[in-house]
Amino acid sequence: MPPPNHPPPPPKPNTPQSPTSPPSTPGFPCSAFPPKPDSESSRHRSDSSTSSELTIEIQKLQKKITKVENKNLQNNQLVETLESSLNENETNLFVVKQQLSILQHEKQEFLEQLKNLRAQLDDAQQQVEQVKSTVREKRSNGKCT
Repeated sequence: MPPPNHPPPPPKPNTPQSPTSPPSTPGFPCSAFPPKPDSESSRHRSDSSTSSELTIEIQKLQKKITKVENKNLQNNQLVETLESSLNENETNLFVVKQQLSILQHEKQEFLEQLKNLRAQLDDAQQQVEQVKSTVREKRSNGKCT
């Protein structure tokens, strides 16, 4: 009897097995080969039905291949269309980026011009105010003719 912390050994098989024979599995034949037909006529019928089944299966597979090839052709055409569209869009994007860069540069130039014009306007307004102030002073002093 094994110690209490070890599981018990597996039960011994009821059927003896020779070292050369594979273990038998319930529901499966012991041989790796299918059973032989009983007569020549049953073999002929089996061959002809197998042949017609194979022909039908081949026809089905050929139809399936044709469908898959057509789908593949459609997908390849779609890929070509998408690649062409992508290339066109990338070209358009490049052109638009160049235009944006030009517009941003022009905007900076216009902002600089606006800044200069505002400074000139401020100077002109200050000069006008100085002239007005001078004219008022002369009027109040009576030096105006």
